[in-house]
Amino acid sequence: EINNINSRKSDLLNIENNVTFNPIWGGRTSKILMEIEQKYKNKAKKIIKLDGLTMEFSDYWFNVRPSNTEPLIRLNVEAINKQLLDQKLKEIKECLQ
Repeated sequence: EINNINSRKSDLLNIENNVTFNPIWGGRTSKILMEIEQKYKNKAKKIIKLDGLTMEFSDYWFNVRPSNTEPLIRLNVEAINKQLLDQKLKEIKECLQ
């Protein structure tokens, strides 16, 4: 178990995904981030809303944010193992569909 996820980032596997979104999402981006926060907030150890939405958990973390220059939502996920990374990546991407 990772007690302090920030102090052990080198132990985490990471992936960055750019999810292209429809221009009509533009006005819905805030709502989408709120929905993701609601889904994960009960298990989150830390929630940061400085640059999009970052949520930290004991064995993974993610950041979801709209791009400032392209019609993309950027999704960064790091986890302690490949299986968890793949699971969380799939799960969070489904929230963006």
